[in-house]
Amino acid sequence: MLLADSTTTAALISAVVAMIVTPLTAWTTFGRFRSERWWDLRLQAYSRVIVAIHTIFESFGQLGVAQEKGSTSEAYDDENHRRAWDELHQAINTSGFLLSSEASQALDEFTDEHYDHHQQMHKSGDFATYLYNTRCELEHLLLVIPEIARRDLGVDGVGFLRGFLRAIKRKRRRQKV
Repeated sequence: MLLADSTTTAALISAVVAMIVTPLTAWTTFGRFRSERWWDLRLQAYSRVIVAIHTIFESFGQLGVAQEKGSTSEAYDDENHRRAWDELHQAINTSGFLLSSEASQALDEFTDEHYDHHQQMHKSGDFATYLYNTRCELEHLLLVIPEIARRDLGVDGVGFLRGFLRAIKRKRRRQKV
């Protein structure tokens, strides 16, 4: 009789432990999955922003070279430029959801400054200054946003983002060939 009671007690304890441990394990596993997925989504959002900024920066450089040569149609990919701006605006519109408040603020400041430079360019007709100011702002963003992303995503060192930017440049070079 004592053996039956100890077996029943052991089975009962095992059932209670299983009832506690199984949901707890599922909850922690789901939480870790959700956390990793959220990190991936944020990384993708930062990547989209950085690629869009880099593309706009490069297109403004092409536009400056074309203007120096006296033709804005040569060596300038207007469709790529517009797609990059669309991508950047889309990322800015979702920045409150995926990007840090610091990144959102930097992008908002860039948008405001760019709008001001654009308005000044239309008033003065000084397109060269507009190009220069916009490229300076974009260059600043290309330094600031990766650093913000590194801190926000908890990635140690800047090697990861430098490698990412190098990969973008290699991809652009391959597209030109």
